[in-house]
Amino acid sequence: MPEEKLVGVHKNRDGEIINFHTSTGRIISYRKAVLEIEAGILSGFELADDGIPQGTSVFDELPELF
Repeated sequence: MPEEKLVGVHKNRDGEIINFHTSTGRIISYRKAVLEIEAGILSGFELADDGIPQGTSVFDELPELF
């Protein structure tokens, strides 16, 4: 089974990420994405000791999907 990755984002009016699109077509919240990174379900990111994804600026490179 291929690894699931984040492929797009939904942002609010302030430009904050509120949801992610995954490579399997799921739409998940920011918090769920962090939980799934911790569990090894989503690949491509690692968490810092404070639980924040390292390389968060990589999220800025994801296209904004509606």
